[in-house]
Amino acid sequence: MAFFAYNKKINIVDSGPYATADEVPTPIEAQGCNSHHIFEGIVTLEYPGFDPAVDYVNCIRINAAGTALENPEKDKSFEDQKSSDVAYRDSTALKSERLLKRQQIRSECANLIKETAWEDIRASDIDSLNGNDAAIRTLYQKRQNMRDQSNVAEQALLDLTTIDEAKAYSASSKSWYTP
Repeated sequence: MAFFAYNKKINIVDSGPYATADEVPTPIEAQGCNSHHIFEGIVTLEYPGFDPAVDYVNCIRINAAGTALENPEKDKSFEDQKSSDVAYRDSTALKSERLLKRQQIRSECANLIKETAWEDIRASDIDSLNGNDAAIRTLYQKRQNMRDQSNVAEQALLDLTTIDEAKAYSASSKSWYTP
């Protein structure tokens, strides 16, 4: 039996093993706990069948009930578990990088749209003078073009298959938006 600090947000063991739940370091700044994670996602969980000679710690996951830990790869060799962990971490890193860049693209698009706020008044004034709604329609189309180009940039990001490609991808509107 062993206890671990488990990060539910990223689905990985944060620290451990510990003989008792009381030994698991809290708060997150405590010695022995990895401080690069957000504390609110860290929980103390038991892994009843832990065997350090068989279980590669990074392969330990939370069970379906969310009440304890288990190693879904316990039947594999220690080396195969390590290889599986590398693949899992690569996959997780790619997902995290895509998520970060996707949020940046959306933020860039929102900022582009905010920068056009002053044009609402101008378009309204022009339409009042001309007796139509051509200027406001043009403004709305400009904003829709921003959204469309943002969506294309997001899809291009999601189509990337390696972490290196995702890291190299620029989320800046300067790289995907053409007025």
